[in-house]
Amino acid sequence: MTTVITDDEARIRIGANITSILHSKGLKQADLARLTEESTAQISRICGGKHLPNAALLCRISEALDVTMNQLMVEVGHLVGVS
Repeated sequence: MTTVITDDEARIRIGANITSILHSKGLKQADLARLTEESTAQISRICGGKHLPNAALLCRISEALDVTMNQLMVEVGHLVGVS
């Protein structure tokens, strides 16, 4: 079953997922910024749950981290959806 969550929850969960993936791969936010051609400040806002990236940026992040979009957006068995 898919659970739809608020924008605030989505920002926090996606940021936490990206941070977790970065740590598991031994990467830093600056590495992701370079790989996605985004500013370190922007990646910091995303990882900190202050900014919800659009689909194009999520795609670039997933490619840079070599994970699927679902891996960025799934936490504890729930798909992150924006209400």
